[in-house]
Amino acid sequence: MRIIFLMVLGMWGGILLATPSAVLAASNNTIIRTFVGDDTTPPSTPVMQSVIPITPTQINIVWSASTDDVFLIGYRLFRNGVQIATTTLTSFNDSGLSPETLYEYTTDAFDSFDNFSSSSVPLSTTTPALLVVPAATTTPTSTKATSGSMVVRLDSIAVVPSLRSVLLRWQTNADSRYTVRWGRTISYELGSISTNIFKQSHETTLENLEPGTHYWYTIEATTVHGSSRTLISSDFTTLSVFKSSTPPNVRNVTAVVSGQDVTLGWINPVLPPGSRVRVMRSHLFYPLSPTDGALVYEGVGNVSVDSSALLYRSPQYYTLFVITKDGVVSSGAVIVARTLPLVTAVVPWSTTTTSPEPVIEEVGDVAVLHATDVLIRQGALTQVLSQPLQIISDQVYIIIIPVSAVSTHLKSIIVSVQDPTDQRVTATYLLKLNQTGDAYEAVIEASQVVGRSRLTIEVFDFNQASVRRISAPFVFVQAKSAVLVFPDDIVSFGQTYAWLFLVGSIGFCLAAWLILFRRRTSEDKS
Repeated sequence: MRIIFLMVLGMWGGILLATPSAVLAASNNTIIRTFVGDDTTPPSTPVMQSVIPITPTQINIVWSASTDDVFLIGYRLFRNGVQIATTTLTSFNDSGLSPETLYEYTTDAFDSFDNFSSSSVPLSTTTPALLVVPAATTTPTSTKATSGSMVVRLDSIAVVPSLRSVLLRWQTNADSRYTVRWGRTISYELGSISTNIFKQSHETTLENLEPGTHYWYTIEATTVHGSSRTLISSDFTTLSVFKSSTPPNVRNVTAVVSGQDVTLGWINPVLPPGSRVRVMRSHLFYPLSPTDGALVYEGVGNVSVDSSALLYRSPQYYTLFVITKDGVVSSGAVIVARTLPLVTAVVPWSTTTTSPEPVIEEVGDVAVLHATDVLIRQGALTQVLSQPLQIISDQVYIIIIPVSAVSTHLKSIIVSVQDPTDQRVTATYLLKLNQTGDAYEAVIEASQVVGRSRLTIEVFDFNQASVRRISAPFVFVQAKSAVLVFPDDIVSFGQTYAWLFLVGSIGFCLAAWLILFRRRTSEDKS
C-alpha cells in the first residue's frame, strides 16, 4: 500500500513539474515543493549464523532474516568477496569446492528500491581433506560401522501428484544426496534424477507424466561417507481429468491367526473397472494411506495370507484400501491381529427386548468432537449422530465429520459398526479427508441385513491415545415404502389386517341378510 501511495505521489509531483507556470500564475509568492516516490532506508543487516563443511567439496551456509520498512527482495551471498548467489532464502549449499581450502562467506540484503544493507560479519571454515581408504593388508576382524558413519533413514515424505507431474518432498535424519528413479513398472524404466548437494530436506518434481496413470518410484540416499541405501520404494497415481467418486470400503474384514501367520479375508464392494484392493500393514498403528507401512496384497481378490507377520512384532495393524483406476482411494477398512488375541466381553442388547435402547455414550475430551458434528448421509437424507438413527440396509451410507469440527491435534478417526446379526462382531473403518478437503469421510457398503446396531466414533492423537469416543445406537431397516416399517410392526400390521378383514366380512354378511330379510317381509305384505 505504501508503494502505491509513493508511486501516486511521484506521478503528481511529475505533473507539477511539467506545468510550473500555471501554478505560479495562480498563486504569487508561493514556493512549490515536489515529492518523488522513493525509499532510501536499507534493510537490516543479516547475521551469518553458520558455515559448516559437509564434504570436501560442499559447505552449507545459514544466516538470519533481515527486515525492511517497505519490501524486502532477497539476499546476496559472497564467497571470498565474490558474489556466488542471489536468493530469497536464508540458507545456501555451496558445492564444487576444493578440499582442504579456507573459504570466507558474507551476505547482505536488498529491498525493492535497490537499497543494500551493510555486509554481515564474515564467517569462514575449511573444507576437509578427501577421504582416502587404505588398501586392506589383513582380514577385517569386525563388521561394525566405522567411527563417525551414520545410517541415513527416511523421517517423513509427502507425495503430491497432479495431472502431469508429482512433487516429492522428504526429510532424512542426516545430510545426504539422492537419486530418484521412476517408471510404470518396478524396473523404473522412464528416468532418473539425482543431485550432488548433501542436505536433510529434499524436494524434486517428476515431470512429463500422463494423467490418471499409475507409476512406481524409488529413492536412494548417499551419505557424506559414501554409504548408500534405498529409503523408499513405492508408487503414486497422477490425477485424472475426470475424477472418480470415492469408492466404498470392503466389508466383513476378518483376520485369522495361525501360529505366526495372519490370513485376511474380506468382501469386496462392486468395484469400478480397473479398481483394486491394497492391503497395508504396520506394527505402529493402522496405516493411514496406501503408501504407509508394508504392502501385503494388491489385486481384486478377497483373501491374503501374511506369512510370519507376527514372528517379531505383535500386534500388527492392517488397513484395506479400495483404489480406483485414476487413483481415488477409499478411507480404509481396518483390523488388528495379535499372537494372543485380546478377548473383550461384549454384552449384546437383544433386538426383541422391550427395554429402552442404550443412550449415547461419550468418553474423553468434549472439546475434541461433539456428537452433533457426526453426520450420516444416505442418498438425499442426512442424519445426526445425536438423534435417533435409521439406516436403510440395502444402500451405501457415508459417515461425515467436517474438518472444522475436529480438534487439530488428532492423528486419526476410526468408526466402528456392530453387525446386526451378531453384535459381538464389529466392522471398523478409517475416516479420511475427502477430495475437496472439507470433511473426513468413510463410505460404507450396504449391510444387506436389518436389525439393531451401534455406531462408535473414536479419535486418536499423535501419541496413538484415544482422546474422544462417542457411541450411539441405530437401526438398519428395509426400504419398502416411504414409511420405514420394522419386522415387529409388520407382524402387528398383518394381525390387525386379518382382524379388520374378519370384522368387515361379518358386517357385510349381516348387512346382506338384513336387506334380504326386509325384501321378503315386503313381498309377504303385498
